[in-house]
Amino acid sequence: MLGFTIWKFSFIIINFCLLYAILKKLFFQKVLEILEERRQNIAKAVATIDVAKAEVEEIRKSGEGIIAQAQEEAQVILKRAQKVANDTIAEAKAEAEKYIQETRISIEREKEEIKQEVYSTLIDLVSMASRKVMSHVMSEQEQQKLVEIVVKDSWGESSFIGSSN
Repeated sequence: MLGFTIWKFSFIIINFCLLYAILKKLFFQKVLEILEERRQNIAKAVATIDVAKAEVEEIRKSGEGIIAQAQEEAQVILKRAQKVANDTIAEAKAEAEKYIQETRISIEREKEEIKQEVYSTLIDLVSMASRKVMSHVMSEQEQQKLVEIVVKDSWGESSFIGSSN
């Protein structure tokens, strides 16, 4: 029979309380300890994760700072390199201009020396040719007289290149 009686109900309640007391004494404490241990492990893991997140954020900020600093240093180095390059170019231009000017002066000197040499050679050639012609046309006394006249005239006019008298 499945009917409801107080004795059956009381017996079920007593069985339940005994079972609860036995389970509580034997298992609940261990289960509660295991649950508490797991809760503590989870709390530690969460704390470790929070610390790791903070460290990662700090490293990220530090890395950004280092990158920004490196970029600034790169800009400074680049500006210095550009200044050195510009200075070097300016120095090279000035040196080239100086070399060109010195070369022009040297060319002018050499040109004057060549003119002097050509003039001197021309005088020697004309003098030699004149002597040959004069030796056939004039006597030695007449030649001497002509040389004295030319020397007096030339000495007074200072027409020779390079002479300052």
